[in-house]
Amino acid sequence: MEIILNYIIPILICMDLFFLSITGGVTLQPYSWMNTLKITVVLSASLIISALVGHLLAWSLYPLIEAFASYAGYLLLAFLAVKMITDARKVKNVERTYLLEDAKILYAVALAVLFNPILGFLGLGLLKINLTTELLVIFGSAIIMSQIGLFLGSHYQPMRLGRYSKFGAGVLLLLLLILNYFI
Repeated sequence: MEIILNYIIPILICMDLFFLSITGGVTLQPYSWMNTLKITVVLSASLIISALVGHLLAWSLYPLIEAFASYAGYLLLAFLAVKMITDARKVKNVERTYLLEDAKILYAVALAVLFNPILGFLGLGLLKINLTTELLVIFGSAIIMSQIGLFLGSHYQPMRLGRYSKFGAGVLLLLLLILNYFI
């Protein structure tokens, strides 16, 4: 079950980035590799920062709540999963498109990406997950997901795919947490 916590759950937490990449890719006309690399670096860096902040908060809170830290970790991750599901259900197909070529909007979106994963990484930190492995998984999956999302968004504009991926990630995250907790 360590594989689930070390590899799969960090990837599922990063699915918000995939959703934002698809919606940002819709506005990338014409498609440019330089713009996508810039967007990927900024969004990946924001996820790495959120992982570091989440783990720093977990390391500072763990001595205070040591007796029920694992329960708090599971609850935070479950809350994040439910939030992902409800966020994906609220958004309509054409409501969210971001002009990520504009630097101000890109940095604002990267800042917005920080908040949800901080909760997830705080939960993973309370469960005492290895930060080095998690950072490698996050960095790799963030680069791959943002590049694929930007490419798909600019060429095919599959807004539903972004919503369904976020919804599916929330459901899968919730199911894996329940499975991991009881096994």
